[in-house]
Amino acid sequence: MSRLMRGVAVVAALMGLGVVSAYGQAPDLSRMDIVMRAVPDGPVARVGTETIDPEEFRDLYAAELARYSQMSGRTDYSDLDRIEMAMRCLRILVERSILYQEGVNQGVSVSDAELQTEWAEEVQRLARALSRDRDNPLSEEQVLEIAQTTKEEALAELRRTLVIEKMRERIMEERNVTVSDAEVRAFFEENRTDTASPDRVHMLQMFFRKPAPNSNDTPEKARERAVTALQRVRSGESFAAVARAASDPPFSEASGDVGPVPVRSLPQALQTTAMQLKPGEMSDVVETEVGFHIVQMQEIMPGEAPTLENSGPQIRQLLLARKGNQAVREFCAEATEGKDYIEIFLDFDKQIRTRPDLQRLFEGALSEESDPTAGSS
Repeated sequence: MSRLMRGVAVVAALMGLGVVSAYGQAPDLSRMDIVMRAVPDGPVARVGTETIDPEEFRDLYAAELARYSQMSGRTDYSDLDRIEMAMRCLRILVERSILYQEGVNQGVSVSDAELQTEWAEEVQRLARALSRDRDNPLSEEQVLEIAQTTKEEALAELRRTLVIEKMRERIMEERNVTVSDAEVRAFFEENRTDTASPDRVHMLQMFFRKPAPNSNDTPEKARERAVTALQRVRSGESFAAVARAASDPPFSEASGDVGPVPVRSLPQALQTTAMQLKPGEMSDVVETEVGFHIVQMQEIMPGEAPTLENSGPQIRQLLLARKGNQAVREFCAEATEGKDYIEIFLDFDKQIRTRPDLQRLFEGALSEESDPTAGSS
């Protein structure tokens, strides 16, 4: 993942989410997250001649938390969950560093023409994904501002990413990583229910966050704000206008419209509400663990029953990514075997000293099988 992609990954994930996006920004995990408390001021790891920057690790970890919350609707991760996710993120970064260094050693390069082509495509993707108005994508300058980086830094990181991708492709080619039709068919039959596309809903939403436990505010005040906003809409004001004026971010910033989302990614109370609304209808105030919501249904998009024909390409890519991840892990293990190559500086000692379960997980995490959905190396 390039610096540009890392810089906007959390924003993009939050914008598409009901629960997590309700915070309006990535939460201050440093106060409550066992992983963030373990990140040192200096590098989180040394890999050969390179070090892994703590900011890079934090960005990837926060983005993964947001992405998993979006997929599952969960925000109640245990310390075990968080450490396991941190180890996956660390493994991804370590493998990327090994691939880059080995790629340079093997003469893998990226031309200026390749770099500029990929740059234009990446900026275009991000500009559309992050724009509140889909017909008016953000400018390159605005994307860079969101990512908090410069074009020169982003291009350097992108060149590095392309070297890593080329090295990964070389490994897969040399190790003859392929997926047969029979493997695709077998996966489809074994996972026919899981491969169904989920029902999605496009709703406008206002959100009024409950205060933190140590706040002087009360949940009643958040509820009162929600009730007042609901009355304004019922009195004739447009939902979008009231969302801009009264909702907590990011719904205020998006005029209440964060686009279609899978129904199962919503909190249970919102799932129930969504299934009771018809297009154009508006809910009453709905309470969840994190606050109070008002939604107006725009469109209901039922999921499609899976067929081998429409699911096959995605299944093939999934299986290819899994096999590719395994090939890369084997390559990295071989490339570093017998070398004092990797040092980890994450400091979990204080947190896990009295927790044998966490100690065992931490010691074994880097050798565990990586979640294939966590992203490719």
